[in-house]
Formats: sequence, C-alpha cells, structure tokens
Amino acid sequence: MLLNKNKKKIIIRRAEREDVDRLIEIEHKAWGKDLAANKEMILSRLAAFPEGMNCAIVENQIRGFCSMERINLEDYLEKDLTWYVLSDNGYITKSHNKNGRSIYGVSMSVDPKVSDKRVAVRLYESCGKLAIKLNLEKIFLGSRVPKYHRYSKSMNINDYVYAITKRGRPLDPELALYRSIGMKIEKIVPNYFIDPESENYGVIVSWRNPFYFISKYSNIIARFFSLLFNL
Repeated sequence: MLLNKNKKKIIIRRAEREDVDRLIEIEHKAWGKDLAANKEMILSRLAAFPEGMNCAIVENQIRGFCSMERINLEDYLEKDLTWYVLSDNGYITKSHNKNGRSIYGVSMSVDPKVSDKRVAVRLYESCGKLAIKLNLEKIFLGSRVPKYHRYSKSMNINDYVYAITKRGRPLDPELALYRSIGMKIEKIVPNYFIDPESENYGVIVSWRNPFYFISKYSNIIARFFSLLFNL
C-alpha cells in the first residue's frame, strides 16, 4: 500500500470478473469510445491470463488497471512490431504464451480524474513484481508519445524521443514517467497503434528483471525472492 498526499491508500489487487463493468468505464474515460477495449477483450484477457490483470483501488473504488501477457519477443522479430500483432488485436488469446520469458504490457488505463501519478506507478510496479515472482526475463511495452503532434513539424520522431528538457527530463511526459521507474528505450515503432497525438508512433521501453536466473534452481530462487518481497 502507498499513501498519497491526502493520505489515501492505493491498494493493488488482481482484477476479477465482477470488476469488468468498472474496467470498461475506466477504459472509455481514459481512451475514448473508439480506442477503448470492449467487454469481450477484457473478458478474453481475464480468461487467457488472469494473473496478468491488476487493478488499483483508492477509497474502495477501482481507479485504474493494467493488462499483461507472457510472450517471447523473438517470436515477433520478423513481424510488424505493433500493438495489434503483439496483443492479438487486444484479445491476447493467440498471443499469450504460458511459457513466455517476458511480460508484455498490453494496456494501462487510469481514470482521468485521478491526479496522483503514483496510481500508474504502482500498477507498473505490480508488473515488475509478477516478473520476479514468475522468474521472467523482462517487461516491455509500447509507450505513447502524446505530445509529438506539437513538435512533428520541427522535429523528427527520433530527435523527439531522445529530446531532453532544461531540467534534464525527457521532453515527452509518458517517456519521462517510464524513465523515472527505470525503463529503457529500445525501439521506435511507426504505426504501433492508432493514436493521432502520437502520430501513430509507439516507443518500445523495457525493464530487465535483476533477479532473473537461468539454472536448474531458477524456480527455487524465484520462489525465495517472491517470499522475500511478499509478491
């Protein structure tokens, strides 16, 4: 649990089927009707990988949630590295690999009324904890670059992604958030997702699990860290 400035607790728990209507409500608020996941997508994700969907509770109400899947990135190197391909168009039925060595962040949705950015941070932390618990190699996802449309006439996408403000922070607010929690930029992907503000670009960012082990004792070691960090 985490306390925000108003001493409100943020609790992370696994999403349940009875939460779906509230998750859809948050989706529509966060993404709009055209880009939001529909009920069938949410139910499909829960069915395919129930452990991979967490929600953030503030004052007994869900304020945000994240969806994940297990995947092997190398399986997609010869394909278009887009959200649609990586997530099975948002359903994850065909893309989720129960033996995948990495976690792919399918989506993150937070109620726009939530001003505390730590709600999103706690959800991302839950992804990291799951990677440690399952002894997976890394987490990766596609970041939006929502302010790029303001700069696209004067900066190409590569310059924008690596641009730094006078305070030394990434120019784009979403990339700044990911960098603040230790994620690294891996690849810029055109046509990653329909997103006019990002001019349809996405930026693959990743975090490597420092406790990842490849050995015959890997499951035992992963279990140790799981108990140590109460995952």
